[in-house]
Amino acid sequence: MATLIETRCKSFINRLNENLFTIRTYSIRLSGNPYGGCAWDCSYCYAPFVYRFTSGVSPKDFGRVIFARVNAPEVLERELDRGLSRGRLQREYLDLGTVTDAYQPAEARHGITRRCLEVFLRYEFPVTVLTKSTLVLRDLDLWKALADKGLGVVGFTLTRPTTVPAHVKNLLEPYSPGTAKLLDALRTVVEAGVPTFAFVDPVVPFLTAELESVRQLLAEIAATGNRKVFFGVMKLSPLTWSLFRRRLEAQSPELPPRFEELYIRQGVKEFGRSWVPPYEYREALYRLARDTCQALGIGFSCEGNFFHLWLDDWAEVEDPYRHPSGYNLWEMVRARQGEPVALAEVQERIAARFPVVSDSYFSAMGTLWERGQLFEEVRGIEFWREDGHCGYLFDGESIRPAEESLPALAA
Repeated sequence: MATLIETRCKSFINRLNENLFTIRTYSIRLSGNPYGGCAWDCSYCYAPFVYRFTSGVSPKDFGRVIFARVNAPEVLERELDRGLSRGRLQREYLDLGTVTDAYQPAEARHGITRRCLEVFLRYEFPVTVLTKSTLVLRDLDLWKALADKGLGVVGFTLTRPTTVPAHVKNLLEPYSPGTAKLLDALRTVVEAGVPTFAFVDPVVPFLTAELESVRQLLAEIAATGNRKVFFGVMKLSPLTWSLFRRRLEAQSPELPPRFEELYIRQGVKEFGRSWVPPYEYREALYRLARDTCQALGIGFSCEGNFFHLWLDDWAEVEDPYRHPSGYNLWEMVRARQGEPVALAEVQERIAARFPVVSDSYFSAMGTLWERGQLFEEVRGIEFWREDGHCGYLFDGESIRPAEESLPALAA
């Protein structure tokens, strides 16, 4: 049972720095966390690193020591009031709970997330949440009110189909609600008219990445009426691997050597941060998921080295409260069908479509563009430099199915 500690925060709204990882990966820059730690205690979680900066608490206690930031709604209101009135803040999406679950069990007692939503609604400030809790249904009135103004989106993390054995759930997500309950909650939110998405991440090799598991989970998601899916394989930072391996050794001791082979020996470090399986494995897995989503008539997106697999349903290029995603940039180059695209043209299109983009974004994106790093290792895009000019062009020939088959890699 987790220990719950009430604490007070000095600030609430955080802003991501603009860099290659951010620009390629995210379309939202603001975040806020009503809680510290997460009682779901998922073995694959990337967030325990934040406890490195919390005095007296070890990352291994991320699921055991929970901090409730009881004054978060008041701090949020102060920051919104000052920021909007003084022109230091503009209305753009804020992710509620990026290193925690805003609807974990502590929320039933403290109601911090609900009070934050009331503030967002009062200031008409756009907000989105990603959760693996049915408690979000308690606040459906607020999410519907936000959605009616075009200001609210609810996402559910769904990593395994309803048929996955209990021992797999206990290994990966020992305290989270079951998939069936989350699917029912997703269906209820969809029927209320609130925009939704399913976050199928992480899919875990050797445990939930089998073909039939992937197909069944996506079919179960489609049956709820949800039309958007983000799909991703598990990533392992050194800290995540040390914590995950400890649980594997206790419950499935035959698996650690297989993960080491797939991730550390065969795999690569993405953005210098986390190990991922080799490119061929990921492409085969993502193609399977993309083809399944296409057959089901739902949108599909995945990590940023595989923009050629995305289905356009996800692009949301006209959303006034988002930054462009890496896919949006990739699509601007692809649309020219082999003709070189210059930086000034792309920046002009970004400014016209995404009004929340800041000068710091344009500066960072421009630097990455000029250095030829923006689409590094991304299939379908080539960098060119000639006579002092540079840009990108689309190369459709470089996009082809992986030669390896998923069963051979995931068996």
